[in-house]
Amino acid sequence: MSAEQISETQDVISLQRQVRQQHYQESYLRTTLSWRQASVESDNDSKQAQDDMMAQEERLRKQIATLETQLSQRQQVYATKSKVVTVDSNSTTRGAAADYINTFREHVERIGNLHYPMQARAQGITGEVRLMVIISSDGNIKAIRLLESSNSTLLDEAAKQSVRQAAPFGKFTKDMEDIVELRLIRTYRYSDKVDVTY
Repeated sequence: MSAEQISETQDVISLQRQVRQQHYQESYLRTTLSWRQASVESDNDSKQAQDDMMAQEERLRKQIATLETQLSQRQQVYATKSKVVTVDSNSTTRGAAADYINTFREHVERIGNLHYPMQARAQGITGEVRLMVIISSDGNIKAIRLLESSNSTLLDEAAKQSVRQAAPFGKFTKDMEDIVELRLIRTYRYSDKVDVTY
């Protein structure tokens, strides 16, 4: 091969190299441009999505504020129309409510002593159970909530059962007509007999 032929071959190879480089650069530029365009579109989409999210969040905030206002108004109306009375060791009650609560205590004590758990008596299990008994105006039990356990399921259940068996407790008297719900918090003391105390 002559020097002239070698030179021509190198020129062709060089040109081929240049063409490949241009193709590579063109491909690189296309990729870069399409990526940038996609990024810009994505940013626009992202910004739009973010704006939509913010608008939706604002709508939700307004809805929540409206619902909270409605709830507050309804609670105020309910509070003026009805009265829920909670009686615990710090409460002082007089009149008909005091008589009603005393009758409740006596009745539950009597039933509790009649049905004192034999297993507890035989095993010498003692303890105190604190319950909240919720009574509706018709004298029926709405709920019984265990506030403090005696650490004996047997005594806890016996206290609840004595309340259930003693019910109903009679309709609220005329002096109590503004009360729609009476919540009595009492301690049921088991020590060979049942005492219902504050």
